Amino acid sequence: MKITDLRLSRSGDTARAAARILWEDAPRPPFDLWFETSGAAVEDFDAAPEAFFLASVLPAMKNRERRVFVEGTLCPRLADGVAAAIALLRGWYGPPRGPVAIEPSKGFRPVAPRRPDRAAFFLTGGVDSLHLLQTNRRHYPPEHPAYFRDAVSVFGHLCAEGDESPWYERAGPNLARIAARSGLGLVSVRTNVWRLEPDLPFVAEESLSASLLSSVHLLRRRWTRVAIATGRSAGEEVVRGTHPMLDPLYGSGAVDVHHDPSPFSRFERLAALSATPGGVEDLVVCLAYPDPPDLNCGQCEKCLRTMTQLVALGKLPEARHFRSEVRPEDIGAISIKPVEAPYWTEILPALEARGRGDLVTAIRERLSQTRRFERWTLDEGWKGRLRRLDRRFLGGRVLGLRKRLFPGGHPSQNPTTRAKRPPGETS
Repeated sequence: MKITDLRLSRSGDTARAAARILWEDAPRPPFDLWFETSGAAVEDFDAAPEAFFLASVLPAMKNRERRVFVEGTLCPRLADGVAAAIALLRGWYGPPRGPVAIEPSKGFRPVAPRRPDRAAFFLTGGVDSLHLLQTNRRHYPPEHPAYFRDAVSVFGHLCAEGDESPWYERAGPNLARIAARSGLGLVSVRTNVWRLEPDLPFVAEESLSASLLSSVHLLRRRWTRVAIATGRSAGEEVVRGTHPMLDPLYGSGAVDVHHDPSPFSRFERLAALSATPGGVEDLVVCLAYPDPPDLNCGQCEKCLRTMTQLVALGKLPEARHFRSEVRPEDIGAISIKPVEAPYWTEILPALEARGRGDLVTAIRERLSQTRRFERWTLDEGWKGRLRRLDRRFLGGRVLGLRKRLFPGGHPSQNPTTRAKRPPGETS
């Protein structure tokens, strides 16, 4: 892969950094990768090679590109960090992931941080990023270098962000309200980085934070430290595309990246937010991109999980971007994946205490279905032993017959109605 023609343009209060992406080994057409911002951060925006390199290197690895050539110099700390990240991903997921040659046209050169220090964090409006902000305000006085001065929002890294679907135009004002209440500057970045590799499982499991963090290197004149909220408690971490071991590797000599493990569960974080006046007022968790004017669809697993947690806390009426009730049939209409089950199990005692046995029953039924599906996929129990024997001695013919009888999958895995599924999950 070659990254060439790096350029910066300004028009009014908008700045755009762009570069030409040329695939050398993969049969894919060239295109222009761009990032755009407007407002207060325009003067700090720069077409830094580090940004385009970080956005592109994991898609290059996935598509078997032998090298990433980038015009200009490259920070050696970032180059080493990316090499370590690829090794980490290979350790997690195995081959064919492997090293990619890194070739800056003018060699490696460390990038010095700006002075004085200035900290920012990624703001989504979700539970994790709002709790990170709350924690920051509790831990640091305004004169401390780790005190957040800015919130960063990025649009276009999880799905195509085009003029026909300007999600940022709806989500932006909500984030601006949150930032204004906390005395933060809001820096919004729009990008077409999704075009580099529009493969959702790959993004979610491997490249999410690299895609997200690429934008911060365009603003190294503004920040020396950027934080990402963790999505799970430290004891429940799973390997995925944003992780406390992975994300700090994407920092440079100019910008440190922080992703600190948390001792708190998501429900505990939401409880802390809901105890603060206005803490859940502008909460947005949905990634299903519902139709206007909604910001939360109220039907996907993540929306219903959050709404049910708010019911357990007695705070759902305060969250104005959600509908005002959760019914047992709403929970019956979703699938709960094994990785999501702990979120639901945790809230059962609080729901019982609030007299919502109807929701507890619905959740237990869903969780029972989840356990049956998990046992099936892991070949557990006597049925699992039969499947193993079928594959070993009968070539899987019994399982094949079952699939012909149930072409849509086992009924226990397919609720009669499904909510619109989100394209992925972040904090």
